[in-house]
Amino acid sequence: MMNPVLQYPGNSDVGVSSAASFRTVTRLIDSQHTTVGEGVNVRRALPDHETHSVGPWVFLDHFGPQLTKASSRGVPPHPHAGIETVTLLLEGGMKHRDSAGNQGAVHAGGAQWMTAGRGIVHAEQPFGEDIGDDYMLHGVQLWTTLPRALKMMAPRYQNLDAASSPVVTGDRWQARVFAGKLESSTGPAQTLMAMFLWQ
Repeated sequence: MMNPVLQYPGNSDVGVSSAASFRTVTRLIDSQHTTVGEGVNVRRALPDHETHSVGPWVFLDHFGPQLTKASSRGVPPHPHAGIETVTLLLEGGMKHRDSAGNQGAVHAGGAQWMTAGRGIVHAEQPFGEDIGDDYMLHGVQLWTTLPRALKMMAPRYQNLDAASSPVVTGDRWQARVFAGKLESSTGPAQTLMAMFLWQ
């Protein structure tokens, strides 16, 4: 039986049609269940019970899918520093508000990219008035540590809605590009490291 492989473009400017290196999958990680905020169910893949440091990755979380009350406070105000959090929302809607004065609304199919830098307090709360009482919440969130030289930068927030992110279509596949480059399309996110986010 052949070993499974992962295709890993070396930086955000490499498209899928370009040359890429291949890496062998050495082990599979079982995600661990936890809750955040007011009962948001999370499956945490990184870190796991064996691997505590996989820098630059801090956390990789899959939240939901779960039926959520619009009256829920979601994830109330909490601090971050020295990292970035990237959220891809698959179902539902979330509001972002932070101590730097940034605010935004993320809809299903959209993403948000928050750079904490020298420090920020933010809250992620569900929509209420325009969704109704109950709705499905489902998404993925990745935390990455900032390079040492950027840890004290000013905080910033980027709202990446689906309409402003290009869609690339290939032979039997389609992807929305939020960050990095795929084929000839570049996502709208301003990244500080060689990262890509496609859905």
